[in-house]
Amino acid sequence: MKMFLFYLNIPKNIKDKRAIKDNKENSGGLPIPPYYLRSRVGMPRDVEGFLSEGKKIYSNINNLLKEFDTEINNFNTILDFGCGIGRVIRWHSKQKGQKIYGVDIDDDVTNWCKNNLLSYKFNSISPFPPMIFEDQKFDFIYAISVFSHLEEKLHLFWLKEFSRILKPGGYILLSFHGYYCYEQYFQNKVMEPLSDDKAIPFPYPEGNELDRRGYVFDPIDLKSGYGNSFISHDYIFKKWKNIFKIEKIFPLGMSRLQDAVLLTNK
Repeated sequence: MKMFLFYLNIPKNIKDKRAIKDNKENSGGLPIPPYYLRSRVGMPRDVEGFLSEGKKIYSNINNLLKEFDTEINNFNTILDFGCGIGRVIRWHSKQKGQKIYGVDIDDDVTNWCKNNLLSYKFNSISPFPPMIFEDQKFDFIYAISVFSHLEEKLHLFWLKEFSRILKPGGYILLSFHGYYCYEQYFQNKVMEPLSDDKAIPFPYPEGNELDRRGYVFDPIDLKSGYGNSFISHDYIFKKWKNIFKIEKIFPLGMSRLQDAVLLTNK
């Protein structure tokens, strides 16, 4: 069976190698991960989409920070939580003295990053806190499409861990599934970004189902606490305020699909 799959994938692998070669100039001067690793950490999986989406998310993060008169290059120590195969971290224009870390629960992707994205530091972590980092290590933490997949108790554990490793006054930017994604998912199990020509549908309808439920988790793997989660803005203001100062929630602020929230550590 394995041999059959190997031969079945030969055309795809040849095509992918050609695409990697053709996109060398668009890669930021860094190696591009192979298809089998890109396919494990979400969409898009094609080379062009992988590069453009990572660059877009990096710019997205920076633009949200600029609303608070700061940007990524202003931070000395940064953590990409759930870095995957490095689609975002590779676009950091690392400044002198800046230290940038990436962590993920997938050993294969972090090992590839360690061997290929040499300007950054990578570690594999458990699905459950704590991490190996000392208290108050980071100035800025971001987690893109991570809190959109955590069981409720687990996401609260990770928030407390972030508070431990983040310096007082440090920033956290998280993306999560809000009401827009909730509606799509429970209608047809598909979540698509809002097209650029459409206005963001906010404020969301008063008394909508997600507001009533607060936190909704549709499990995929109960053992690791992984699935699809949906969080109302009201829930964030009520539950997270004991840990962080909530600076702002951005409806569809991440790639016009997930909502985003900017927090500061108390």
